[in-house]
Amino acid sequence: MLNRLMVHGSIASVIASGLVSCRFLSPADPTLNPQLSADHVLTIGAAASLRESITAIAAEFERETGTTVQLSFAASGTLQRQIEREAPIDLFLSADERSIDALAEQAEIDTASRQTIARNCLVVIVPKNSPFRVQKLTDLTRVDRIAIGNPDTVPAGRYARAALEHAQIYDTLKTANKLVFGEHVRQVLAYVERGEVDAAIVYETDAAIAPDTVIVDRIPTDWTPPIVYSGAAIARSTERDTARAFLTFLQQDTARAIFRDRGFRPGDTTPNCAVPLSSQRLSIVG
Repeated sequence: MLNRLMVHGSIASVIASGLVSCRFLSPADPTLNPQLSADHVLTIGAAASLRESITAIAAEFERETGTTVQLSFAASGTLQRQIEREAPIDLFLSADERSIDALAEQAEIDTASRQTIARNCLVVIVPKNSPFRVQKLTDLTRVDRIAIGNPDTVPAGRYARAALEHAQIYDTLKTANKLVFGEHVRQVLAYVERGEVDAAIVYETDAAIAPDTVIVDRIPTDWTPPIVYSGAAIARSTERDTARAFLTFLQQDTARAIFRDRGFRPGDTTPNCAVPLSSQRLSIVG
């Protein structure tokens, strides 16, 4: 069972989005890594869109190693800034490569540990009861309010802006004040779920957990920079070995199956975002 932890002092802002701890009583599996034990506590800062997947994977990692895992979810850009301010994070899992690159330039990450962990796609969603006839990305000019992530801090927002620019409608929507910026992709999803906006651009994996929305268009892979989730251990962390072990665990069958079941694409392939994964129950209206 996941328990929310209390935080104190200056690190509270780091984990305002929710720090949870996975704790299980099953014995550690010494075959995974004999150096890991219940004495180790690994703190992971992960992109908001990874919440369900990383929570499940962390639980499995704890069962196999006995290591305690603490999870903090927020926008990748927010986590990047907190790491730069020496927040107590051992492992960073980002929804883009730009945030990891920025930390690498400042020698904030263990570059040898860096790896791609998953990929994703962008989709356009509307509420199921939408009165607007939106069938494709360019139809967003017909609606009044469209939610995307804040492009300054949210990778999903940068990807959405790139798609809108490719379709040559970003400036039109911005000038008409139709864009509503969320501080992370789950906030964007909540806006459309609550009917506060007419449409949103989110990850395919987020749409999969929003049953009151409908996908109306899929953004082609080459309309955005590659949507790549990257991970790296933090250079100053005293749990770098534990962080590396978790990154290794992300490449094993258990973790890959969890990512796949939640709609993520494999990190070692370029996805065809025009085609939904067969494991997802997603419908496209036309």
